[in-house]
Amino acid sequence: MTIEQLVQMAERIHNAERVNLGASSSREQRNAFWARVVGIVYWGHPIYNLQPDTQWHLKDGGAGRPQSDDVVVSLPSRNYWDCIPNAGADGYRFEAASHTDTLPAVQNVYAPPKPAGGMAGSGTVAPPVVVPPPVAVPQFPPRDHGLRFFDALDEKYKAKGYPETIYRVDKEGTAVWYADYLRHRVAGLDHAAAQVAVFAAIDAVWAR
Repeated sequence: MTIEQLVQMAERIHNAERVNLGASSSREQRNAFWARVVGIVYWGHPIYNLQPDTQWHLKDGGAGRPQSDDVVVSLPSRNYWDCIPNAGADGYRFEAASHTDTLPAVQNVYAPPKPAGGMAGSGTVAPPVVVPPPVAVPQFPPRDHGLRFFDALDEKYKAKGYPETIYRVDKEGTAVWYADYLRHRVAGLDHAAAQVAVFAAIDAVWAR
């Protein structure tokens, strides 16, 4: 996850859970919100983040100082960003501001706590998101294979003694036999095998 995606996720969580990080918020509230955001990124979450990314961490100020309320750190580089300019004041916003240096060693970096599974304060845990398997898309044959099939079908009808092309003497048959040809192709047969199968079916009909 990029830092930009992380900040976008933080804003999404903020809006969905109706969090206020302005002047009326406390440092503890802001710390709790930021720990939740980074925890959702780090551990994953059934609502907000299905792909955990363990590079992102919290930090404190070192020497017993509390958690920073809007800073995220990437390990192992120790690059860090302020993510909520003006947090603790009205008019705050979500925006990644990078620092040119790496985080000083005196400041502790640590993994965030695992967040609750549901919406903050909801008292419920959302069920895991089930991602359905990809739907197999039938692979139809190229257009020129269809033309080759129709040419061969036309020749077969001519050999049977029909004076005109199959398109005029047996429109229904044309549709049925081509549908069978497509069915065989989608099932995995190549052009030649599918044509043999269809022509065998035609011979069986004519033999009745």
